[in-house]
This record gives sequence, structure tokens and C-alpha cells, in this order.
Amino acid sequence: MKKQDFFVVVSIFVLTFTFLGYLIERERKKDVKEFESTRIAGRIRNAYATNHGFGGGFDMSLSNKQYAFTLDSGFSCNFGRTAEEGDSVFKAAYGDTLYLIKNKTGEVIKYTFRRDHQSEKVR
Repeated sequence: MKKQDFFVVVSIFVLTFTFLGYLIERERKKDVKEFESTRIAGRIRNAYATNHGFGGGFDMSLSNKQYAFTLDSGFSCNFGRTAEEGDSVFKAAYGDTLYLIKNKTGEVIKYTFRRDHQSEKVR
């Protein structure tokens, strides 16, 4: 393979990966904006941990939405291990706190999340 051919192939790969990174970041920013502006209230169908315990996510029972977020770095409680099916969640539109209401005990647990990229993915 000639040097010119090699340069063209490498350039195509670099440009492709750069463009894909741009598309992924654009979609993530759209998801963050949607999460930030959405009022969330309802029961959890499924909860899970993300980011090695520094984040969490949940599926809503009444809608087919899935939300994920990154907890504030000072927070030590793992959302995915604490939240269970049937628990309720509430977040005000543009709020930075998500409230988890335990179905069995009525306990209310507050989760604050990072404003810079609290939503990893919304489906």
C-alpha cells in the first residue's frame, strides 16, 4: 500500500469516528435537555445502577420512557440498589433533585444529580 493510500484510509477512519462522536454527543445533549425540562412523576417498573454506582436509571411504569442520570459526586447511596419495582419517583421540571418514595416504608430519599450531564440516555 502506498503512503498516499494509507493516509487516505486513516483520514477516512478518523473523520468517520469524529463524525460519529459528534452525533453521539449531540444526541446526549438532546437527552439532557429533555430530562432537565421534564417533570417526572410515577412508579418505577425497573431500576438499575450506572457509572459504577455513581448513577442510576429507571423505567417508568405508565410511559415507555427510560431515564438515567449521574448522581452528584458527593452522594454515596446507589440508586439502582435502593430503588425497587413499585417505588415512586418525582422530579420537578428543571429541578436538580429526584425524590424516591419507597413503596414498602414510605421513606423519601433525595438524590441530587450533576447538572452538566445528568442524563446519559433517554429512550
